[in-house]
Amino acid sequence: MRTIIGSLVMLFVVGTFAQEATITTASGKTIKAKIAKIEAEKYNGTGRAPANEFAVVQGNSEYLLSFDKISSLKLLETDDMSCYEDSAYKPTREFCSKKLVYEVKLKIPDKNKQKIEIVDERKFIFTLAGQPDPIVTFFYKIQASDEGKEAETNLKQIENMVKDFQQNGIKSIKF
Repeated sequence: MRTIIGSLVMLFVVGTFAQEATITTASGKTIKAKIAKIEAEKYNGTGRAPANEFAVVQGNSEYLLSFDKISSLKLLETDDMSCYEDSAYKPTREFCSKKLVYEVKLKIPDKNKQKIEIVDERKFIFTLAGQPDPIVTFFYKIQASDEGKEAETNLKQIENMVKDFQQNGIKSIKF
């Protein structure tokens, strides 16, 4: 029984992620490939796990939206970078973040005409078939900190991490 359930789960996951996608990065590079897997982790690189959905808000409703229901995602705008120190940590920890706004288009248009906003703060890792390196992106808020490296990292380096994530992240993806 366990083998059958495991096989069904794998078929679902492979069917979901084996879809063809055209990805344009913020740097202008366009890649057309099959998605081998999508994983998500916390901004600090911990808690990596397979991901087939992300958190969104539509009107007053928050729910999880599956990647297989999405036709496309397109970066519309970014906010200014915000940096701050948190003295609740010893030594003091520094953080920088930048909010992103993506347009979400569904394969089957929703009867609810309200805009869908992504609110999932995780970092997503797209592994593409035939591509040596995965594409790492944020869909809601790019975040970086000096966690664990407080003594050797300065604020300028954290700002550069946020800029690097933005430059190498996904500008648009069409499934």
